[in-house]
Amino acid sequence: MEEQKNENVEKVNNEVKTEVKTENKKKSKKGLIIAIIAVILVIIVGISLFVAYHSSQFALLVSETNKITSIEILKADGTVDPDAKIDMEIKTKGSYAIVEQTLKEYLNETLETSKKAPEIIKSEDIENLMSFENIKNDGPEFTQTKAKIAEMRKTGEDYIEELLSLCDEERFLSVIEDKNVSDYYKEVYKKLAVDEETEKELNETKEKGEKAKKQITASFDYIESIFDFLSEHKSDWTIMGNQIMFYNQSVLNQYQKLVSNIPEEIK
Repeated sequence: MEEQKNENVEKVNNEVKTEVKTENKKKSKKGLIIAIIAVILVIIVGISLFVAYHSSQFALLVSETNKITSIEILKADGTVDPDAKIDMEIKTKGSYAIVEQTLKEYLNETLETSKKAPEIIKSEDIENLMSFENIKNDGPEFTQTKAKIAEMRKTGEDYIEELLSLCDEERFLSVIEDKNVSDYYKEVYKKLAVDEETEKELNETKEKGEKAKKQITASFDYIESIFDFLSEHKSDWTIMGNQIMFYNQSVLNQYQKLVSNIPEEIK
């Protein structure tokens, strides 16, 4: 009788243990499922935030780029507006901010350099060189005049070279290379910096720059040739009033031919 009782107790205990184990397994599976769902939700939220961040920052970067391209840089007479400005405030964040800053700094350097054009070679400086007052005071050797011509020539040619360099597509694209950003952001910069329209404008600007460089060279060659001629024939002319008077008709004819032979580049 006692043995039968003990067997019944042991049987009950075993059944209880089995139920506990089964319940624990259910709880374990339920906890695992909840954990997996939580991880998936975190990943989804993370991806959503990542996409939203990049989407908003890229859109802001494009907006800032469009603002720059819409600036009215040239006045009605074709000269650069000295009041034209690029908003240098950085609106984006993180690596996008580096891209924005790099783009704005380069374009601002180009704009500010182009504004210097009227100060590089002034028409009044040329007029002063060719004035009878200067010919009278600095002739017949024209030492100061020739030095001024050389200085103005170099200033003009150096300025054009600087502008041509800034308009070089390869240089424009390469400034991002030394920045501490990934290849993705470098590609973003390059796509925004030089699109099809910008590439066309850069090429047109380079052509104009090359033409301007030839004009500067031709202009100063022409001016210099006049003073060289007067120096070489210093005994054949003098200043009377506001005119150069030649003692020799042949030399006068040569001078008139020289002066009238204006280079095609500056006509």
